Amino acid sequence: MLLLLGLIEPNPFGEDLSSITEYLFAFVLATPVYLIYSFPAGVLTSIISDKTGELVSRKVNKEKMELIISDVLRVLFGLILLFYSLGAAILFFITDRLLQKITKNIIGYIQ
Repeated sequence: MLLLLGLIEPNPFGEDLSSITEYLFAFVLATPVYLIYSFPAGVLTSIISDKTGELVSRKVNKEKMELIISDVLRVLFGLILLFYSLGAAILFFITDRLLQKITKNIIGYIQ
């Protein structure tokens, strides 16, 4: 998602890019900056969402509540910057759930 953001908006300050060289240079400079700011925030909000979902599901004694609460919190956190952060939050959530499923399958296979 961040690479796509770097391609769509390589120059967040709005300066005109008159050549492909300037465009590529701006892309190469902007993408790490996007990563520096979004990765820690994404990980932090993911941890907060997951832990809050676990806590609520334990209190209510319903396992499905963890997924619902986690989803809702990720969407709410993703609405901070609307389009950019919501897309990143959804992508981060999908990746996280796929990795959890793969890890669970691998652990089940090993045992």
